[in-house]
Amino acid sequence: MNSDRTSRATKLLDQLPALIANRFEVMECIGRGGVGVVLKCKDVVLNNIVAVKFLLKEINQEEAARFQREAVTAARLNHRNIVRVVDFGQNQDGRLYLVMEYLEGKTLLDEIEAEGPYSISAALPLLLKICDGLSHAHNLNVLHRDVKPSNVMLAEEPGGKIVPKLVDFGLARIQSQMDEQQLTTGGRVFGSPSYLSPESATGGKIDFRTDIYSLGCLIFEALTGTPPFLGETAFETLNQKISQRAPTLFEKTGKRFPEEIEQIVARCLDVDPEQRYESVSDLRQDLEELYELDSIGGDFMQDEDSEEIDVSETLILQAYPDSGSSSNSHSKNMHRRLNYKAVAVVLFLFLFGISALFLTVQSILFPEIRQAKESDSDKEFYNLGTQSYFYREEFNGYEWLRYKGYDLSEALRELSIIKKVNAVRIKDQDLRGVSLEVLRSKKLHALTLDECKIDDGTLEEISKMTDLNYLDLSECKGFSEKGALKLSRLKYLKRLDLHSSDVTDAVFEAIQSLRLLTFVDLTNCHFQEGRGMENLVNLPLLNTLALGGASVDLSKEGRLSFLQDCTKLRQLSLSYMPITNDDLVYIKDLPLRKLYLTKAMIDDAGLERLREMKTLRELGLFDCLKVTVGGIKELRKAIPGLIVTTK
Repeated sequence: MNSDRTSRATKLLDQLPALIANRFEVMECIGRGGVGVVLKCKDVVLNNIVAVKFLLKEINQEEAARFQREAVTAARLNHRNIVRVVDFGQNQDGRLYLVMEYLEGKTLLDEIEAEGPYSISAALPLLLKICDGLSHAHNLNVLHRDVKPSNVMLAEEPGGKIVPKLVDFGLARIQSQMDEQQLTTGGRVFGSPSYLSPESATGGKIDFRTDIYSLGCLIFEALTGTPPFLGETAFETLNQKISQRAPTLFEKTGKRFPEEIEQIVARCLDVDPEQRYESVSDLRQDLEELYELDSIGGDFMQDEDSEEIDVSETLILQAYPDSGSSSNSHSKNMHRRLNYKAVAVVLFLFLFGISALFLTVQSILFPEIRQAKESDSDKEFYNLGTQSYFYREEFNGYEWLRYKGYDLSEALRELSIIKKVNAVRIKDQDLRGVSLEVLRSKKLHALTLDECKIDDGTLEEISKMTDLNYLDLSECKGFSEKGALKLSRLKYLKRLDLHSSDVTDAVFEAIQSLRLLTFVDLTNCHFQEGRGMENLVNLPLLNTLALGGASVDLSKEGRLSFLQDCTKLRQLSLSYMPITNDDLVYIKDLPLRKLYLTKAMIDDAGLERLREMKTLRELGLFDCLKVTVGGIKELRKAIPGLIVTTK
């Protein structure tokens, strides 16, 4: 399809000037639309390559004035996820042009058509970045008006990182009566029918929620491979949008999707703008929450091996597996290097501006955390060779250098020459007595030392890595209470994973002052009694707590009463603990979305106490032998849409 478009556009070269505005030398035609063509050009003044959107026809004075206003707005915006406008003007023959940065890459639509729909894991990182640009544009009162997959470029940066960039901001205002697949009415309808909001189609009020609807269509297509509505004609498509509820992802594909993403998409695609997200920032927060839930292990991971049971037969719902996980090429390698050809941004782009680097202290699991002092654009990538001691991998928003093994001292020496390192993972090594000065000098944001042997000296060195947001010491052995107390120095820590490590009751004293913590995993930790656990209430942003399998003495009445004051909790695991019906009193009023109670000693009377948890979306009841099908049925009546997993 792209080759056909490019071929047709190339035939126009003979009709175009060889030099636009006596400055931009035409090299090749790389795309076209109803409004004009996109040309790869050489700027003979600055001696660099640019993309020039050149209008195919002269436009009237009103349209020219609008073009100038939109171009001025676009040119002043500068954001990592928006294609930059660098110039605009009028050629000698009166036709207008817009000059943009030239990118290597292809569009999101090209990628979907070539590789099929994305898995949720692969789509979410891209969607979060798209939201970043759109959100800040809205903060500057700039609407896109035509958000769709073909207006998202997947640019490849040095090192292979894929960066989505929004294009064609405001283009629909100019091409409403010209571009193919556009609807034309006397009320000036702007946008592509498959992505157009109902209020746009009927000439209603246009605001930020209009872009949110279009973004919902983009999300839908990224996950299913097709827009939510697609009629035989543009009018039929718009009529469906106005008169019908948007289909669910399941209805469109027959594949199960997590309830969270179904709800997000449905809210974006609501016919009534008042029922949609009020802002892209709100939408982004829900997407980020789902992204982090999708990445977490343990109780919070989707259990792909659990048996799926038809709810109509047993009334017990299964956890939804990630759609397309077995057949979708995106799910096989979320960050695979795309095979790009050089395609410059096809746009006329009335872009928007950057939403400053996002640091959400409300994130849930594995937050994509970065210090404001180091932006993405500052990153320098190290080209790892075949003899390197590290792999590069992307995970939870970080570019990790993962130690391969072989020779730790040589690996640390190699690490010392890498200019910028954001995150390091070292697994199953004896770090006792090993200097970590190299790691400290890199001012890491994330460090994982899972399954390593460490001592108090190791924790002393880690405690000096004060830029850390993310620390994973799961299954680390060999340190004492004294060493654990040193963790209290990590004031910027937001995620702490001590799963199956040697921490004792002293850890609660250590972390109570880490007031930015949003996630704490103490699964399978062997406490003496769990003394000091109540100090967790001092963490005002804590939204995920995993205590599953921890040796906490629950014989003392009210041992878990502190939980009722952890009012930000959204995810909670109390699996493999002797939880009784009485213990549920302390969590029934929390705004939980996910709760895991594997092997709990509760029965149907306990489930009755959970009926008021209207925010609950997933409940894990594996091996809760006293719970009955009837009890689950009544709970699901009280909380529609609740997913219950059991065996």
